[in-house]
Amino acid sequence: MPIYRACRDRRWFSLRGNGRKGVLADSGISDRVRTLIADQIDSVVQLEILLLLREGADREFAAREVADVLRIGPAWAEPHLIGLCVRGMLVCSSGPEPRYRYQPSSPELKAAIDELAQCYAERRVSVTALIFSRPPNPLRDFSDAFRLRKERPNG
Repeated sequence: MPIYRACRDRRWFSLRGNGRKGVLADSGISDRVRTLIADQIDSVVQLEILLLLREGADREFAAREVADVLRIGPAWAEPHLIGLCVRGMLVCSSGPEPRYRYQPSSPELKAAIDELAQCYAERRVSVTALIFSRPPNPLRDFSDAFRLRKERPNG
């Protein structure tokens, strides 16, 4: 028997059972935001990084700075930053220490990210549930297994 809890916007969702089926189906999140999450956002950490850079859109960040603000390791922040660059949400400047700046590649993407930021501020539980309920992407998981990683100088 499922256990139910109310989220902030007074919708009910199941805490047990198949978390992918019917998770916050009526959560007040637009189709545009749902599509952005499904197609572009891999984790809550990645979303937090995107929103951090969006709030500081007038400056560039190094992976180390992002890691310090979010209290994560720089080695964990950098792949997320690169992924957001590849997806056209950030731009990266090259150099000895790459720097990243929020600059969506299109006005439509910017509008979708703005709407996502608003939803996350108002419906954090619903947005988080959507991120965690994404079906796995077997093709991406398979290709990630073969990604070449730089060796660290200290081991």
